[in-house]
Amino acid sequence: MRDIHQHLSGGASLRCTWSVIQDSGLKTGIKSYREFVTAMSLLNKGSLEQYISVLHRIDRAQSSPYALKACTYDAFVSSYIAGCDYLELRMNITKRSADGAIDLDALIVSARSGFELARSQFGIDGGLILCLGWDCSDDANEASYRKALHYRGKGVIGIDVAGSYSLSTATQRAAFAGYYRAAKAVGLMTTCHAGEVDHPGLEEELDWALNQLEPDRIGHGIKILQFPELIKKAQSLKPTFEICISSNLATGAVKKLEDFKAIFRGFEEHGLKYVICTDATHPLETDIRRENELYNSLKG
Repeated sequence: MRDIHQHLSGGASLRCTWSVIQDSGLKTGIKSYREFVTAMSLLNKGSLEQYISVLHRIDRAQSSPYALKACTYDAFVSSYIAGCDYLELRMNITKRSADGAIDLDALIVSARSGFELARSQFGIDGGLILCLGWDCSDDANEASYRKALHYRGKGVIGIDVAGSYSLSTATQRAAFAGYYRAAKAVGLMTTCHAGEVDHPGLEEELDWALNQLEPDRIGHGIKILQFPELIKKAQSLKPTFEICISSNLATGAVKKLEDFKAIFRGFEEHGLKYVICTDATHPLETDIRRENELYNSLKG
């Protein structure tokens, strides 16, 4: 099985993350592992903002070369044990730099080292995806993009844009479009979070992603079924949609499991390609096997 949409924040086991917190001495206000597990759970968060806030707390815990190597290794090994033989693990590297105090090259090399160790010991294949963020500065996003170019073929296989589109600026949108054109020209895979949840700028978000970025893949994208013209654009561009069942239920993007039946039917009727992914495994108490079991239960 393959998982091509998993974030490091949710891919490393909570046991591993708790261990690096203890080793680093990071202040969290949490006194026990059981309390930590409860605080980090993504189940029933009810909104994308609450969901992201939990992941950002984990980002801070992973902010050192040692932590990044340990957590990347753990994410790949955990996925392998769950039946995954190929994993693409994404992360926003600048959010793990302690506001620029930690060298980005050291972080990326450490993450790559964790991946390579897991691959050598367990045979799992895959790569790293570097995320740009709507909530990041222009300098931080440019740094992430340039590091993706520099480490292309050396562990890094693609770029992504994540976060709340409502935070986007015209300057960011223009810069990202340029980054994506350049990335595609040198063979980097491109994906973009878009169309995950309902919000006032939903149609604009999907229109921008499809028409300005023309990505190879779209993270989530389930809300595209509301817009016939954008469906036509997707039919022309043929991106692959990365659908994450448990994640969408946790954020409230989809109200109940049975609602996915109509979503999958809509994608298939319009000829839109999709794959099942996890988004986050440990905080959602899931893995790629369980996500496929949920999918098969809906299709049975």
